[in-house]
Amino acid sequence: MRKPHKSTRKHNAKGRSKSDGRFIKLSYWLLDSLAWKSLKPAEVCVYLALAKRYNSYNNGRIGLSCRAAALNCHIGKDTACRAFKVLAEKGFIKQHFPGSFSQKKPLASEWELTQFETDGKPATKEFMDWRPGTK
Repeated sequence: MRKPHKSTRKHNAKGRSKSDGRFIKLSYWLLDSLAWKSLKPAEVCVYLALAKRYNSYNNGRIGLSCRAAALNCHIGKDTACRAFKVLAEKGFIKQHFPGSFSQKKPLASEWELTQFETDGKPATKEFMDWRPGTK
């Protein structure tokens, strides 16, 4: 008599993954867009740092400062700030709350990834309309 086949899949009875691993979703349509192909490595790294903080409930409230992005991506603070500016100009992100050092404690800027919906509103995907030579 044969032994029952032991499943090597790591899913529970409902089909959900048993692992606690998280991932960043980068769809092919995003990667194939002209705007994505025009990004420099520092800009891609800053986008990934923002996407890493996205949890499907906090879009529009993803906190990340230029200094934190610089430390995370191993780039200079000014380079990180330029990367945020380029990502916003190309339509990948929107700033919802500007950061500030004027408070008793510093507050990081809060961002939205246009690839995903925000507060029940559909994703705008503004980067899909970006063309070279436009801001």
